[in-house]
Amino acid sequence: MGIQRRSESAYTIKAIDNICTPPVVGFDVEWRSNGLYGNREENPVAVLQLCVGRSCLIFQLLHCDFIPDTLCNFLRNGRYRFVGVGVREDAQKLLRWYGLDVGSCVDDLRDLAAKKTGRLHMKQWGLQRLVTEFIGVHMEKPLWVRLSDWGGRVLEPEQIEDAALDAFASFEVGRKLVDGKILKNILENYFATKTGIPEMRHWGNS
Repeated sequence: MGIQRRSESAYTIKAIDNICTPPVVGFDVEWRSNGLYGNREENPVAVLQLCVGRSCLIFQLLHCDFIPDTLCNFLRNGRYRFVGVGVREDAQKLLRWYGLDVGSCVDDLRDLAAKKTGRLHMKQWGLQRLVTEFIGVHMEKPLWVRLSDWGGRVLEPEQIEDAALDAFASFEVGRKLVDGKILKNILENYFATKTGIPEMRHWGNS
């Protein structure tokens, strides 16, 4: 696994440009911690995760000095299909907190799964269960990482890896539901060996 830490806008813009070809984009966000029982709805988005193919971008919105125009243009481009669990609500939060307008084509993986299979109860599923159902891989993630403080100025390597994994898994499930294609072996290898996760580009503090 390789993590590229970048703190200059030119590198981030180049990273985004490099993933702008396929139409399906894995999309996820992480939130600033407000305690275990805090109201998530009142917490600002701390981290934005995007994934296309084998490239993931982890962007610390909460601590960035500015948001590159390239990222803004990428998000509002209507030809890209942003997929994730709870993606519509996440998109609304990006607009509310940062004025980021996500394109008109935003699909919740739960809705796509329910529509494709006719199993309406899938609308209640989380990402891990969708991955098991459609990719055939069991996602095991440390509880401490999921409950960690995503609003910190410096993210731990495990947090960056976890964030990239969620975005990549969203991409894989989305691509499976949209066109039937997956890169299953990448997820299988990762959980078997903890290696092989797609290349990650991190905008934030090292």
